[in-house]
Amino acid sequence: QTDDSGFTIAGRGSSTAFLLKTDKYGSQQWRKDYIRPGMPTTFQTIQITSDKGYICAGQTYNPQREYILKSDSLGNKQWDTIYAGFRAEDIIQAKSGSYYVVNGNIFRKLNSNGGITWEIDTNVAALDILQHPNGYLYALQGNLLSKYDSSGNFYWQKDYYDSFPHS
Repeated sequence: QTDDSGFTIAGRGSSTAFLLKTDKYGSQQWRKDYIRPGMPTTFQTIQITSDKGYICAGQTYNPQREYILKSDSLGNKQWDTIYAGFRAEDIIQAKSGSYYVVNGNIFRKLNSNGGITWEIDTNVAALDILQHPNGYLYALQGNLLSKYDSSGNFYWQKDYYDSFPHS
């Protein structure tokens, strides 16, 4: 949800990733399609950034690669990048302005322009990531929770498999 009580939706059209902005009643205000010639794209996740723009992450097809796009508040592309890996599952912006993204086993920190600061192989296909107010990062895959610092240093990993119903 946006500051004006509207919504921004990210996804995939026929062969392009898109952002769609609505007002608080769901009426479309704008839609932007992002084309990578010869590479259909889709977005898996979206976050509003500190500058009121959007950071979107997903994938390209033919070949399948991680795809990340940063836009301004009107959906105008500021930058986009393709990274090694299958698909970005989640992305967040840290208070520092950098981005953290999980892509299968890859946990990556990006600078504000999308350049890779560091990346590590977690050996676990993470699906979600969050940053606690104390600065530590947590990656979740199913019942497995891992803790890292902002430099990518691993602290611990807990398996909560027996704590949840198997369904």
